[in-house]
Amino acid sequence: MIVKMNGVTRIVIILNDVVIKIPKFTHQWSHFLRGILANITENRTWKWNSGKFEKGTSHLLCPVIWCSWGGWVIVMKKAAVMTYEEWEKSEWYNDQHRKHFPGDDTVSNYGILNNTLVKIDYGQLDIVYEGDRNSTTGSNKDQN
Repeated sequence: MIVKMNGVTRIVIILNDVVIKIPKFTHQWSHFLRGILANITENRTWKWNSGKFEKGTSHLLCPVIWCSWGGWVIVMKKAAVMTYEEWEKSEWYNDQHRKHFPGDDTVSNYGILNNTLVKIDYGQLDIVYEGDRNSTTGSNKDQN
Protein backbone atom coordinates (compact mmCIF):
# COMPACT_ATOMS: atom_id res chain seq x y z
CA MET A 1 0.00 0.00 0.00
CA ILE A 2 1.22 3.47 -0.94
CA VAL A 3 -0.36 6.67 0.38
CA LYS A 4 0.17 9.84 -1.66
CA MET A 5 -0.40 13.08 0.19
CA ASN A 6 0.87 15.47 -2.50
CA GLY A 7 -2.52 16.19 -4.10
CA VAL A 8 -4.06 19.58 -3.41
CA THR A 9 -7.55 18.34 -2.57
CA ARG A 10 -7.34 14.55 -2.18
CA ILE A 11 -5.30 11.79 -0.60
CA VAL A 12 -4.67 8.84 -2.91
CA ILE A 13 -4.24 5.33 -1.51
CA ILE A 14 -2.75 2.88 -4.00
CA LEU A 15 -3.41 -0.81 -3.51
CA ASN A 16 -2.64 -3.78 -5.80
CA ASP A 17 -5.17 -3.10 -8.56
CA VAL A 18 -7.28 -0.20 -7.25
CA VAL A 19 -6.82 3.40 -6.18
CA ILE A 20 -8.85 4.97 -3.38
CA LYS A 21 -9.28 8.74 -3.30
CA ILE A 22 -10.51 10.60 -0.24
CA PRO A 23 -10.79 14.34 0.45
CA LYS A 24 -7.75 15.85 2.08
CA PHE A 25 -8.34 16.92 5.65
CA THR A 26 -6.30 20.10 5.84
CA HIS A 27 -6.55 23.43 7.53
CA GLN A 28 -8.26 24.77 4.42
CA TRP A 29 -11.93 23.82 4.42
CA SER A 30 -12.23 24.73 0.73
CA HIS A 31 -9.66 22.07 -0.23
CA PHE A 32 -11.63 19.43 1.64
CA LEU A 33 -14.87 20.46 -0.09
CA ARG A 34 -13.15 20.48 -3.48
CA GLY A 35 -11.92 16.95 -2.77
CA ILE A 36 -15.48 15.80 -2.16
CA LEU A 37 -16.65 17.58 -5.32
CA ALA A 38 -13.81 16.03 -7.33
CA ASN A 39 -14.90 12.54 -6.24
CA ILE A 40 -18.52 13.30 -7.13
CA THR A 41 -17.46 14.74 -10.49
CA GLU A 42 -15.31 11.75 -11.40
CA ASN A 43 -18.15 9.40 -10.53
CA ARG A 44 -20.69 11.42 -12.56
CA THR A 45 -18.32 11.80 -15.51
CA TRP A 46 -17.62 8.06 -15.55
CA LYS A 47 -21.32 7.21 -15.41
CA TRP A 48 -22.08 9.74 -18.13
CA ASN A 49 -19.37 8.45 -20.49
CA SER A 50 -19.55 4.73 -19.81
CA GLY A 51 -22.62 4.19 -21.93
CA LYS A 52 -25.59 5.58 -20.03
CA PHE A 53 -25.71 8.79 -22.06
CA GLU A 54 -22.54 9.28 -24.08
CA LYS A 55 -21.20 6.25 -25.92
CA GLY A 56 -17.70 5.72 -27.18
CA THR A 57 -15.67 7.87 -24.81
CA SER A 58 -15.26 5.73 -21.70
CA HIS A 59 -12.05 4.21 -23.08
CA LEU A 60 -10.43 7.62 -22.49
CA LEU A 61 -11.11 7.50 -18.73
CA CYS A 62 -9.85 5.35 -15.89
CA PRO A 63 -12.95 3.44 -14.70
CA VAL A 64 -14.69 4.20 -11.44
CA ILE A 65 -15.50 1.01 -9.55
CA TRP A 66 -17.45 2.54 -6.67
CA CYS A 67 -18.21 5.90 -5.09
CA SER A 68 -19.74 6.45 -1.68
CA TRP A 69 -22.73 8.64 -1.12
CA GLY A 70 -21.64 12.24 -0.76
CA GLY A 71 -18.28 11.71 -2.47
CA TRP A 72 -16.37 10.81 0.68
CA VAL A 73 -14.60 7.88 -0.99
CA ILE A 74 -14.10 6.85 -4.61
CA VAL A 75 -12.49 3.62 -5.82
CA MET A 76 -11.00 3.44 -9.30
CA LYS A 77 -9.00 0.91 -11.27
CA LYS A 78 -5.27 1.39 -10.97
CA ALA A 79 -3.48 2.62 -14.08
CA ALA A 80 0.29 2.81 -14.52
CA VAL A 81 1.39 6.41 -14.12
CA MET A 82 3.26 7.83 -17.08
CA THR A 83 6.67 9.41 -16.76
CA TYR A 84 7.36 12.77 -18.33
CA GLU A 85 9.67 11.08 -20.85
CA GLU A 86 6.90 8.65 -21.90
CA TRP A 87 4.47 11.55 -22.20
CA GLU A 88 6.84 13.52 -24.43
CA LYS A 89 7.40 10.54 -26.75
CA SER A 90 3.79 9.37 -26.66
CA GLU A 91 1.50 9.29 -29.64
CA TRP A 92 -1.37 8.27 -27.36
CA TYR A 93 -2.56 11.72 -26.35
CA ASN A 94 -4.65 12.93 -29.25
CA ASP A 95 -7.56 15.09 -30.31
CA GLN A 96 -10.07 12.76 -28.65
CA HIS A 97 -8.68 13.57 -25.21
CA ARG A 98 -8.66 17.31 -25.92
CA LYS A 99 -12.16 17.24 -27.45
CA HIS A 100 -13.94 15.17 -24.82
CA PHE A 101 -11.99 15.93 -21.64
CA PRO A 102 -10.26 19.31 -21.88
CA GLY A 103 -8.70 20.92 -18.89
CA ASP A 104 -5.82 19.93 -16.68
CA ASP A 105 -3.70 18.02 -19.19
CA THR A 106 -0.56 17.44 -17.19
CA VAL A 107 1.30 14.15 -17.38
CA SER A 108 0.34 13.34 -13.77
CA ASN A 109 -3.34 13.21 -14.76
CA TYR A 110 -2.83 10.39 -17.26
CA GLY A 111 -1.90 6.74 -17.02
CA ILE A 112 -1.82 3.52 -19.00
CA LEU A 113 -4.55 0.92 -18.47
CA ASN A 114 -4.85 -2.13 -20.72
CA ASN A 115 -2.27 -0.59 -23.06
CA THR A 116 -4.45 2.53 -23.52
CA LEU A 117 -3.91 6.09 -22.37
CA VAL A 118 -6.59 7.07 -19.84
CA LYS A 119 -7.25 10.17 -17.79
CA ILE A 120 -6.80 9.17 -14.14
CA ASP A 121 -7.70 12.51 -12.56
CA TYR A 122 -10.80 14.07 -14.07
CA GLY A 123 -12.37 15.55 -10.98
CA GLN A 124 -12.34 19.10 -12.33
CA LEU A 125 -14.49 18.52 -15.43
CA ASP A 126 -17.88 19.39 -13.93
CA ILE A 127 -17.94 22.90 -15.37
CA VAL A 128 -17.28 21.55 -18.87
CA TYR A 129 -19.97 18.85 -18.73
CA GLU A 130 -22.69 20.46 -16.65
CA GLY A 131 -24.56 21.74 -19.70
CA ASP A 132 -24.38 18.35 -21.39
CA ARG A 133 -25.70 16.59 -18.31
CA ASN A 134 -28.63 18.99 -18.13
CA SER A 135 -29.56 18.18 -21.72
CA THR A 136 -31.13 14.93 -20.52
CA THR A 137 -33.69 16.99 -18.63
CA GLY A 138 -34.25 19.36 -21.53
CA SER A 139 -32.64 22.37 -19.87
CA ASN A 140 -29.64 22.71 -22.18
CA LYS A 141 -29.99 26.03 -24.01
CA ASP A 142 -27.52 25.02 -26.74
CA GLN A 143 -29.50 21.97 -27.76
CA ASN A 144 -30.70 21.98 -31.39
